Amino acid sequence: MFSEEWDSIMNQVVKFQNKQHFTWFRGQKDSEYELKTGLYRQNLKDIGSYIGTEKTYYNIFNKMGHILHRETDWNLLYVINTMGLKPDY
Repeated sequence: MFSEEWDSIMNQVVKFQNKQHFTWFRGQKDSEYELKTGLYRQNLKDIGSYIGTEKTYYNIFNKMGHILHRETDWNLLYVINTMGLKPDY
């Protein structure tokens, strides 16, 4: 059903999983690539700026999206992240 190459890759994953308790997929084959969220790709000046910006995004989405979702706290953060939402300023 699948190509030999795909079967080979999946077999390697299964072998790896048998040796490790958890398997994570990075989504980027270049191990030197820095994995940063959209928030941290903004290159703000200090951690306070990141925290303030994150709170602003959270509050805007929570207030504007309350009709479309009933999520709170961690679930709301998951929805925000999954949708890749952030306001344009």
